[in-house]
Amino acid sequence: MSGKICRYIVLILLMITTASQAAYAGCLTEKQVRADQVRFVQASLTAAAMQCRGNNRDQILKIYNYFISHYRTDLMDGLINLRLYYQDEMNNEHSHALDRHITLQINYVLSVGQGLPEFCNEILANTTSLVSEPTIDSREWLSGLPIGYEPIVKACPSQPFPQLASSR
Repeated sequence: MSGKICRYIVLILLMITTASQAAYAGCLTEKQVRADQVRFVQASLTAAAMQCRGNNRDQILKIYNYFISHYRTDLMDGLINLRLYYQDEMNNEHSHALDRHITLQINYVLSVGQGLPEFCNEILANTTSLVSEPTIDSREWLSGLPIGYEPIVKACPSQPFPQLASSR
């Protein structure tokens, strides 16, 4: 299946998921947007580790492990904040909804990444320098991703949406 077709399928799935979540009239708070962005960075590194081969994969695995260990607190806090969102919105179904959320992020990056010939080289080149910056905020990794951040759930209108997404 071509990269464009995969991308459209994932975008349709994202729209369906977003539409079904809109029925619950939920939106993400600023903390939850931050959590979603950090999870998107992890999803992007996970997708790269799954998709890239050879030396690129080995290097990306090192970067992935660095991100997971260095930003463990952000990731755990983020998981709690996203879980709270889904608990408020979906009650007993929150665990499945959170799993779907994380899976959709990874699938989105995988499908879009397949259509970008330089995906592996670009993510490697852009994130290698971030490893040498131990004080960098975890969301600043968004700018190093070859695929722009796409929220699955929109931010609440009363919340400022952080403009940290990649410009691509």
